[in-house]
Amino acid sequence: MTEEVARRAAPAPGELAEPPSIATAFPVIVRDPLYGDIRLHPHEVALIDSDIFQRQRGVKQLGTALLVYPSAVQTRFVHALGNLQLISDMAERALEDLDNPVVREFLEQARRWLSRPAAEELRDVRRAVIQIARLAGLCHDLGHFPLGHVLEIPLSRPGIRDKVLGVEEDARLTEFTAEHKIQLHEWATMKLIETNGAPGKPMFQADDDWLRRAMLEVIRATHGRQADTNPVPAALAELVSGEVDSDRAEYLRRDGYVSGSGFGQYDVHRVIASFVVAKDRQDFLFRPSTRALAAIEIFLTERVRAYTYLYFHPVGVLMDTLLDEILYILFGQRDELLEPLKGKARAQLEQALESLAPSDLSYTAFVGPKGYVDDATLWVFLRRVHATLRDDSLEEGALPARPHRRLRAFLDVLLLRRHRWVSLWKRPDEFRDVSRDAFAAMVRVVEEKRGLPFEATTLQDRIRDWLSSTTGYAYTDARLISVLNFLAYAYAPSLTVIAAALESKLGEGLHVVIGHKAMFQPLKEPQRYRILDEQGRLRSLEELDRPGVSAIQAAWYEGIQLRVYVVSETDLSDEQRENLRADACAALPEAMRTWYLEDDIVSWHPDTGFLGIAQK
Repeated sequence: MTEEVARRAAPAPGELAEPPSIATAFPVIVRDPLYGDIRLHPHEVALIDSDIFQRQRGVKQLGTALLVYPSAVQTRFVHALGNLQLISDMAERALEDLDNPVVREFLEQARRWLSRPAAEELRDVRRAVIQIARLAGLCHDLGHFPLGHVLEIPLSRPGIRDKVLGVEEDARLTEFTAEHKIQLHEWATMKLIETNGAPGKPMFQADDDWLRRAMLEVIRATHGRQADTNPVPAALAELVSGEVDSDRAEYLRRDGYVSGSGFGQYDVHRVIASFVVAKDRQDFLFRPSTRALAAIEIFLTERVRAYTYLYFHPVGVLMDTLLDEILYILFGQRDELLEPLKGKARAQLEQALESLAPSDLSYTAFVGPKGYVDDATLWVFLRRVHATLRDDSLEEGALPARPHRRLRAFLDVLLLRRHRWVSLWKRPDEFRDVSRDAFAAMVRVVEEKRGLPFEATTLQDRIRDWLSSTTGYAYTDARLISVLNFLAYAYAPSLTVIAAALESKLGEGLHVVIGHKAMFQPLKEPQRYRILDEQGRLRSLEELDRPGVSAIQAAWYEGIQLRVYVVSETDLSDEQRENLRADACAALPEAMRTWYLEDDIVSWHPDTGFLGIAQK
């Protein structure tokens, strides 16, 4: 461990001189449909019985996707158990050969990290390392908010996050994210482990607290190495969050299975059987080897398919986007909602809003006197607000036109599944057509704003170069680049402005929302992610099989990223829906043109990139 962890782990007089050995007995067996029997150690059972872990039974793994795939109802609890099994298998396979010099060197480093006695056999050190890896896999998602990633989007917005976490905690998170890329639920996970899951029944007892501290180092290392990060937890962190890691391996397979979509299926046993621990200068790496190259390519391809058709299903994206908009209004615009109301309407809405304050969603309130804060907490709150907005006893005109009508229309779609929306496109051919029209509009407005002739091919090259410089990909085929993907990635803060411009052109009673899942990357850094070849050398995936990696990238860029929806306050006939779709598609380029020409912040920077706003 680090010096600080080792110091805190030092025994007091009369206590054990070293951490207790890991028990080998498995008193509890959990039956899983994917992995069969999952065997649990005594302290794992105690951890699972803690309040903060039991809360995960009520947090769905797939958020609003169950509104599209009704059987996709598994929880973070189930995912955590599956993750424990996979990370255990990966670590056991990589460390099984005690005659391998790299394995021996890694375990000797682990011995020093854990302050284990020099006389202890390496197989016992290995057992301790595998146990820590199992716990990291089990606890890596403890900090997920209700509905997981969906709720995290509005809660992370400026002006809302500080209301959820508190001003001081928000400042600490801001300081940490200045050096580390971390999401809100990841920050919450670290804090919950630091406090041993308090309040509520603790995760670890005193005798096992060394396991908690070691696991916490691994979880911290998943967010980037610091100067004092030990190479052992840094290596174990790759098993939790790398490229081909236990988390992705588990959710991909399970989500495809429970949803019934069929996506995400690959040869998991082949991938696990190929895992090794390799040495790269002073670093250790847990990676699959080239023996599983075909299975790895299928794994990556299935990730693309699952994201395109399961996680980014057009209706699922709509539900996520509506939930984001709804919570932004409820948590970020409460004063604007209440100020124009009077009498009974104000009192009822105020009472409904007070039933769930932003601070009630803080990770410090996940377990409390009122029970667990989980998905049910949020759905009950939304239904209460919805019932207030639809109360028939309110006088006609008691609710102003906006934003109350907008909020009510969005809740109608989300909670009642009223089919009052139009998706402007969802098939690849429609997406290409809209992208082509949007690209033509971009060329025209760039020419107009610059006041100089500007060729379409030059603009396409600029987009390609900008994406290459910001993502690390080498885009050799400009046809793979969608201008809408580019907008989603480079102009996300301006999408609401484009939506407002489009909404103003469509008329009263229609609300435009833009959902974007920007620039999903099947491989974060394909040129840097390396696996071990048959000669024992670390080779990048692109170097080993560039055509396969390129095919994965190409498949993704044929996918659908940026979506525009129109939500109506009244039911629409099929003819009205088709007419609205045509009108909106025609108005989109004009809305983009208006936004771009009237925004003085957006400017051309030929030397540093494509557009000025993209550099923010």
